[in-house]
Amino acid sequence: VDIQGVKRISRDEILELTGIRIGDNILGVDIDDMAVNIRKHPWVDTLRIKRKMPDKLVLEIKERVPAAFINMDELYLIDESGVVFKKASLEDDLDLPVINAGVSKDGLEDNEKVSSLIMDAVLLIKLLDGREIFGADDISEIKVDPVYGLTLYTVDSGARIEMGFDNFQKKVERLDRVLKELNDTIKYVKAVDMNYGKRVVVKMVNG
Repeated sequence: VDIQGVKRISRDEILELTGIRIGDNILGVDIDDMAVNIRKHPWVDTLRIKRKMPDKLVLEIKERVPAAFINMDELYLIDESGVVFKKASLEDDLDLPVINAGVSKDGLEDNEKVSSLIMDAVLLIKLLDGREIFGADDISEIKVDPVYGLTLYTVDSGARIEMGFDNFQKKVERLDRVLKELNDTIKYVKAVDMNYGKRVVVKMVNG
């Protein structure tokens, strides 16, 4: 069995889910049943199984890419497509921002506005990923609020950056310019409000 594309999932885990045993006839293996079992693994995003005669199965697996933790009474992982796919654990060994949804997992299904804001939070993380001045690694938390929209909190100082609703691409670019202009004084920033049209309001630490 040739298993391709896995990093977080062990080969033994996948082999167990295939149900294959030594001596099984390659033509007698039910690929559809096998696929159903493998897709139950939380880290599996997409899967393709091919027979390669005379004696090989090739499993092409694409694992989920985690974007953030999401706090919904308990801590879960959410991927870059906005899918909440598993409870977080120490074994995950990930350093990611936390999205505070303000609802339980069950309550999320009935709250379209919060669901939409969570998708916006994932989008915002992707927009910030890799940026030099202020990137995704600089975020400790994203608070989701149906009244105020999205609010970021920084890792270093806990500064508050109010992003509000929509136009995130333009707001990220504007934030970059403002933080670059602040230069060394950026460490004294207490809050930044991006919700004044083309203006940016910056509040500094007293003194």
